[in-house]
Amino acid sequence: MRYGGQEHTVKVELTGAATSPEIAARFEREYERLFGHRSKGVPIEIVSIRVIAEGRLAAPAIDHLGETAKREARAGPGTRREVYLANGFVSTPIYYRTALPPGARLDGPA
Repeated sequence: MRYGGQEHTVKVELTGAATSPEIAARFEREYERLFGHRSKGVPIEIVSIRVIAEGRLAAPAIDHLGETAKREARAGPGTRREVYLANGFVSTPIYYRTALPPGARLDGPA
């Protein structure tokens, strides 16, 4: 917030609902604290508003593993690729991560 015509702004913290006169009074108190005086009768401008909100929501129902993914997981790896490891290239199964059920364990390399 600032007085009209001024360049520098003053941060005013508000919590909960507040009326225009309450907001103006908080600004003037903070302005006086910072600069030692108030400018009575000068219009006050709100330059920007930053809002932080917090709420509680029910956990969404998520199907972590749809039927297509279950079929793909049972089918095994999608393809194989040559992967370079310490001793050279090795034919390696490629699994689709989204198709693996939670907690799946694979013998590597994979």
